[in-house]
Amino acid sequence: MKESTQRVTSADDARRGVLLFFLLYTILVVGTFQDYGISIDEPTQAEYGRHLLDWYCSGFQDRGVLSAPGRTWLYGGLFETLATAAVDLSPLPHYETRHLLNSVIGILGVLAAYRLGVMFGGMPAGLLCALMLILTPRYYGHTFNNPKDLPFAVGYLWSLYCIIRHGQEMPHPSLRTTLLTGLSIGLTLAIRVNGVILFAYWFVASTITLLPTLKSRGLPLRTILQGLAGFGVAYTTMVLFWPWAQVNPLSGPITAIRLFSRFDENHHSLFEGEYIDSLDLPVSYIPTWLLIGLPEAVWIGVIALIVARYRFGRRSQNAGLMSMLVVGFAFPCAYALFNKTPLYDGLRHMLFVIPPLVILSGIGLVSLDRLLVVPRSRLAFRALVVLALSLPAVEMIRLHPFQTSYFNHASGTLDRNWTRYDSDYWMTSYKQGIQWITQNYPVPEGRKLRITGLFPSGVFDQEQSETHLPVLSWQNPDLYLGSVRFHNHLVIPGEPVHIVRAGEAELLYVIRPDSTYAEDPMFEPKRFVDIDRLWVFSRSAPYAEKNGDLPLAIYRYGQYAESAARVDRPDDVIKARAKAAILSIATHGGLEATDDPDQMNALAEEAIRRGEFGLAATILEQLVAGHSDQTSTKNWLVALWGSGQFERGLPLSAKYVETHPNDIDGLALQAMMMQGLGHPDADAFIVRLKALYPNHERIRSL
Repeated sequence: MKESTQRVTSADDARRGVLLFFLLYTILVVGTFQDYGISIDEPTQAEYGRHLLDWYCSGFQDRGVLSAPGRTWLYGGLFETLATAAVDLSPLPHYETRHLLNSVIGILGVLAAYRLGVMFGGMPAGLLCALMLILTPRYYGHTFNNPKDLPFAVGYLWSLYCIIRHGQEMPHPSLRTTLLTGLSIGLTLAIRVNGVILFAYWFVASTITLLPTLKSRGLPLRTILQGLAGFGVAYTTMVLFWPWAQVNPLSGPITAIRLFSRFDENHHSLFEGEYIDSLDLPVSYIPTWLLIGLPEAVWIGVIALIVARYRFGRRSQNAGLMSMLVVGFAFPCAYALFNKTPLYDGLRHMLFVIPPLVILSGIGLVSLDRLLVVPRSRLAFRALVVLALSLPAVEMIRLHPFQTSYFNHASGTLDRNWTRYDSDYWMTSYKQGIQWITQNYPVPEGRKLRITGLFPSGVFDQEQSETHLPVLSWQNPDLYLGSVRFHNHLVIPGEPVHIVRAGEAELLYVIRPDSTYAEDPMFEPKRFVDIDRLWVFSRSAPYAEKNGDLPLAIYRYGQYAESAARVDRPDDVIKARAKAAILSIATHGGLEATDDPDQMNALAEEAIRRGEFGLAATILEQLVAGHSDQTSTKNWLVALWGSGQFERGLPLSAKYVETHPNDIDGLALQAMMMQGLGHPDADAFIVRLKALYPNHERIRSL
């Protein structure tokens, strides 16, 4: 009796320990979720969430959700529907509410890791698996502001748990377990349809435990019917939260699967010091990211599991069903590798395979610890595990709140890798940049500080202050925030006044725009910089022109032309130089943009196309004076006629016809000048031309 009481007390203490563990983790999450900035995909996802709520609230009549930006309609709407509803009800700011909900989903993922650990190794394994997942920085960091990959990873993990639990109950699983399995798969599909592979896992797990009794007992009808009911629950749940599937119940999911497996948008990632295309990844992409992006403790645990399984295999339990965790990790990696699935942003798209691997690692550590019978060996092994777990723990504190930029110590940590691999690929560091500006940068007298960045929501939707005014990147900002990703910080030259860092890695620059820095070696054009500059200058030049700052507009059009030339956009070069020349003439009466004859002629033609004949005439007059040819002279005549300078144009056109008597366009221009001037011989001249050249378009229009 006393022994039984002690066992009950021990079990109660263990449960209290588990509750304390999760309470402390929840306190940590609640205490830090406001430190995380907006990720670059969140605004698009939030817009999709608003469309989703409109869809449901309108009784499925508001079809904006089916054309939402970024092809978000290909994603299930479970998380975004909940997040948008939470935003509407929460007293917290928009994105802080989303981040809190995101982190709650992350906690549920840790709970699933605990349950799976307990399933295969008891409570010690459960706690270790949960702890190891928390200490996996790339999982932990994504729990706060990743509304796509993190919820899917959690749903995937809970589905694996239910599938394995269902397998353990075969050949007579309970109806409750079957329906929960279907529900978990359905909720996962309601986030991303790639979860369809879970049906295959379910079949395999059931088969593993059913095979020994299948020949002698057959497959119970009740089990078959339950399985069909579970599938029905999964499919219904998916459709319930996915408008695209509601409108296209059969073809919709199939189309989404096909598009996801061969995502045709090319994205670039920094990998091994070079930018690579997501449509042309090296074979080493996934293995490399796993090796350098996961803590050393995970790989120690994997080795421990292999040793425990193959050296002491007879002592293992549930080995067949545990293999589902191996499949849950390995199959998606192999599929992505051999199918050449487009990937970018480091491990983000493969986030869902990390928890199964971490759980296998935790089970491996506990299994090997139990098999070590020599006290010294066990003590040394435990010391190694504690040391390995302390490494990511310390690094997570050092990098906070940029845990998604983690690299393990074996690879040199983030300090060594930030120039070789993507780090802050979701540009969440805008928040810290704005916080620094609010706390440290002086505010201009009589007005607010104008701040900007190429990630508008990172500026407009982050925490706001009465002292600064978010503006678009071309609207004459006082400060520019530029992420180091794609060298965004080099797009607008100026004085760096602050750098947001994680450890020694640079994540974001705060720049005071200053054109005198344009020739500074730091702002030398690099890949992607000119593409972004093209985008900024094509807007900042017209903005300056509209506001009457013509010298600045001329300078911006010149920058626009230079950037366009470097990215091989000749049409943009012509347009920008034409506008610069036109404004230069308007302000200074002289040509500053170019003195190349071919370029000047192209500028004039652009001005004519714009209907700015007077300015074109001025450009061409200068050109013809120093470099007269047939094309430029004829263009000059067109510009003179278009600007109403008939008296000046008539003798020039007559001279042109005398020099080029066979040029019908020249004769037509002479007639147009005569007509415009009201010359008494104009009508007779036009009649004669029409008789001679009845099919000439310009003459026929006279």
